[in-house]
Amino acid sequence: MKVLLIGGTGFIGRHITRAALKRRWDITLFHRGKTGLDLFPSARRILADRRGGISALVAGTWDAVIDTCGLLPRDIRAAAGALHGRTGRYVFLSSVAAYRDSAMDSQDETASLHPDPSAEPSQVAPKDYGPLKAGCERAIQERFPESGLIARCGLVVGPHDWSNRFAYWIERAARGGRVLVPGSPQRLAQMLDVRDLADWIIEALESGAKGVFNVCGRPTPMSRFMAACAAETGARPRFSWVDSLFLLRNGPTAWGDLPAFWVLGAPLYATFKARARGLRWRPIGETVRDTWRWRRSRPSPETASGRWELALLRSWDRRTR
Repeated sequence: MKVLLIGGTGFIGRHITRAALKRRWDITLFHRGKTGLDLFPSARRILADRRGGISALVAGTWDAVIDTCGLLPRDIRAAAGALHGRTGRYVFLSSVAAYRDSAMDSQDETASLHPDPSAEPSQVAPKDYGPLKAGCERAIQERFPESGLIARCGLVVGPHDWSNRFAYWIERAARGGRVLVPGSPQRLAQMLDVRDLADWIIEALESGAKGVFNVCGRPTPMSRFMAACAAETGARPRFSWVDSLFLLRNGPTAWGDLPAFWVLGAPLYATFKARARGLRWRPIGETVRDTWRWRRSRPSPETASGRWELALLRSWDRRTR
């Protein structure tokens, strides 16, 4: 299969590229060249920025396009317009953030989306992310109504994820001592190994899948995840489970001091359609182990002081005595 990947050397794109090359697909990477020039020597390359450089795509034809990094609807319209008639399929990696109501207990692919943003911002704030992704989906469906494939991803984790939203917990468990963990041990989180996502994208293309799919992880109790962090690092931390509402009122942020997993009202996303199309989940311990191995082979990012954690634990102890 002849495939164009828009963005293919970062986190998710890197793993999709690797999975495609294992199948001996003919891969062309469209990226800026700021990272990953040493990766995938067998792949063809088009070095350009999608903002202003999308015209470079009109020189080729592909069986499918996989767009891993679209965020602004105007950029998607430009890419879809340039590629219309030059590809049979357009695969777009969207997000469950496109759903309008984040307080529902569960969401399937029929749930309503955010309306289109009134204007596309020059700088994207967190509140803009969901509406922009919903707008991107509509742009794909306008140009590829019968052959578009939209993967609404949840929390994607694993090796080469520099966001720290997953690796923070592994590294914190490895340091040992008393560890503040938001919520309750039974709280569920949907963590999808990036390699499982990549395999699903490739297999969905091979099987001719079309339409919209929630591509999210297995609902996993936080206690199981944290136990895996301890086991795979060989540490013996002591976990202290702290009420999320207390944390919201006392300072730390969900994507700053305490990355991910604990935002109040986060729903679970139904994955029946994707599972029927072959989505498979590896054990959480395997994802933790491989992420830990990768992080130990790289310089660790700077992390904030842990003094806030100790102060919060003392405050929580006083409240619960």
